[in-house]
Amino acid sequence: MRNIWVIFRKELRIFFDSPIAYIFIITFLAFSNWLFFRSFFFVGQISMRDFFFSLPWTFLVFIPTVTMRLWAEEKKIGTIEVLLTLPVKNYEVVGGKFFASFIFMLITLGLSFSLPLTLYLLGEVDFGPIIGGYLGACFLGAAYLAIGLFVSNLAENQIVAFIIAAVLSFTLFIIGENIVLATIPSSLVPLLSFLGLGTHFTSLQRGVIDTRDLVYYLSVIGFFLFLNIQSIEARKWSQRISSSTNLIFLVLIVLGFLGIINYLASRHFARVDLTQNKLYTLSEASKKVVNRLDDIVNINCYFSKNLPSYVISTKQQVSDILDEYRAYARGNIQVKFIDPTEDPALEQKLRFMGIPQVQLNVMEKDQATATNVYMGIAVTYEDKQEVIPFVKNVNNLEYEITSSILKVTRKEKKTVGFLAGHEEYSIYSDYQTVYQALRRQYEVKQVPAQTIPADINVLVVAGPHQLTEQAKYEIDQYIMRGGKVIFLIDIVTVPQEGGIRATYRETNLNDLLENYGVRVTKNLVLDRFNMLITFQTGYTILRTPYPFYIKVIKEEKGFDPDNPIVNQLNSMVFPWVSALEPLKETHQDLQFTVLVQSSRYSWLQKGIYDLNPLQEFMPQPEDTRSYPLAILVSGKFKSFFADKEAPPPPTPEGKEQAQRPPIIKQCEKDNQIIVVANARFIHDNYADLPGNVEFFLNAVDWFTWGKDLIGIRSRIIMDWPLPFLTERQKSTIKFINIGGVPILVALFGVIRVYFRRKRTITLENLK
Repeated sequence: MRNIWVIFRKELRIFFDSPIAYIFIITFLAFSNWLFFRSFFFVGQISMRDFFFSLPWTFLVFIPTVTMRLWAEEKKIGTIEVLLTLPVKNYEVVGGKFFASFIFMLITLGLSFSLPLTLYLLGEVDFGPIIGGYLGACFLGAAYLAIGLFVSNLAENQIVAFIIAAVLSFTLFIIGENIVLATIPSSLVPLLSFLGLGTHFTSLQRGVIDTRDLVYYLSVIGFFLFLNIQSIEARKWSQRISSSTNLIFLVLIVLGFLGIINYLASRHFARVDLTQNKLYTLSEASKKVVNRLDDIVNINCYFSKNLPSYVISTKQQVSDILDEYRAYARGNIQVKFIDPTEDPALEQKLRFMGIPQVQLNVMEKDQATATNVYMGIAVTYEDKQEVIPFVKNVNNLEYEITSSILKVTRKEKKTVGFLAGHEEYSIYSDYQTVYQALRRQYEVKQVPAQTIPADINVLVVAGPHQLTEQAKYEIDQYIMRGGKVIFLIDIVTVPQEGGIRATYRETNLNDLLENYGVRVTKNLVLDRFNMLITFQTGYTILRTPYPFYIKVIKEEKGFDPDNPIVNQLNSMVFPWVSALEPLKETHQDLQFTVLVQSSRYSWLQKGIYDLNPLQEFMPQPEDTRSYPLAILVSGKFKSFFADKEAPPPPTPEGKEQAQRPPIIKQCEKDNQIIVVANARFIHDNYADLPGNVEFFLNAVDWFTWGKDLIGIRSRIIMDWPLPFLTERQKSTIKFINIGGVPILVALFGVIRVYFRRKRTITLENLK
């Protein structure tokens, strides 16, 4: 160990005594940080995902630059023979050089600390993927260093060493990527995917520390260091054929040993999920659901054997997730993977079950062809069955599986009704995304306003116009009986052809809502935190911030931190939303929870509704404050018709007028309603915006299952939006990171080189 330490110190000192090392560090930092900030503010996410995406490719150039001199320079100046005749072992020389270059790489990588520090100062950030990304970068960089060190020993000069090391590192990185896997036989895909350096880096970059990835990287590093040691030894007996033969056998033995180690690691592994919301670990809600199972649930995964290369990893990820389900189910979950293509009768059965063959594109012999595959899942309990027709990716798979288990094991069927008959949004044309999401867990139907069936668990009133007194009576009595209602209210009608003037939309619902403690104002809310929109004016296409598209973000206290409906959301967008006013003074017996509110930089547009995106949005500072956008009201509601005459019941033509049952004047037990000052946010045009659909589905789940599903769905939202920044602030951030840190490194280098040369001159003068 002492010899390794001596060589380590010598090599590290050589690095930092040379101006080239500082040029290397400065160039690496400036280039990497410039690549990161090129899209950072445009994407608008507090994340280092883009930095780690480009880092492996940056390493392919910079790390061979570090390693190319480690042996080649020794050969050039003729010191390698002297080094090898010293009383040190080969592994000590290789170890000293490797650890010196590794520490140099760590210092260089560590100087990018300004990036996570900047993100932390900008707002809330998930440090799990950042820690995982840096750890992955350390292992990937160490693998590149081991490769470069080995190549440097074989090459006669530095340029050749650089080129061969870069090409070999690139080859080992790219062989596991989809661009290569798509061109090879499917039988080789699992092997090459495992051998690819990039495959394991991607896993760590997500924020998941998997022992399989660590063992793989240690194997690659150890193997190339072993080759380096043996190549040094081979110089001593380069003409002896028997020794060369022994080396080949020794290399094969080491490869076999490492193969066995990695096989065992793949069978017995551990994973640590560093992400803030534990995105890649089974949630507590799912654990509780499967732990409560009283009988066996069968999960059959129908996957074709010959899948295209770019979806093979999906099958493995599905298997990993289901292993976790089995671990917590106490033997009550059984999982099978079945290839339907081997059984024509099974294929016909799957078509009736709703699991179709899906056509995917593959590359064969430089041509794009189509192949039909199965990638579906069936969850069965007793005589009930739910299917997931096609597993496109695993981002939402936990929610799909857990909701399917709930649906087949729950004795009661929950129903969500959407009020119809007053120009409300339709679940079949306007809310198709929400409709499809709800159908996975609920019975969903439209409800006529004449009478609300007793089997409706949650009623949604979405954007009504001119609600009749009969409809108001039915809604009121439904609430008095303990029914849950979600009111989604639009106060303006926006021209579909893109006009810049909106008109007031009369809902005839305000008096009913005010009876329950909430007033919907006739003002539109604007906010400095908003979305960029693209629109055309003449022949010009413009992209500009649009304050009418409010972006609610967690960092601006936009969500109630204590309510499960919203406390795991990071952002959502409301287009043309009005403000709500809780009437606390006149309804002191009710409890009000502001679920969602605008930022403190929002203001109101009163009177006319001018939607022109080119107008000047210049609010006065004293006019800006937060406004409630969604409110949860709880308590024993009093009927709107408690002291009014109820409207006559609807009577079919030709029949006598029916008698109404007595009016229920107050809820017997505490009840809840949710009022949202917008109905467009879950329209299909806006359903793909992060948080929008999730907020609505969480509200439905809250009124039906409670907390069972909310935590699962909300944690898949990976939106960490940037706060509002002026152009000057953006320029300052760019300068500090792209120029400031490299300038500090340059100053340190100049000072160190100056004092080193001064000391050298002093020593020479003393002689």
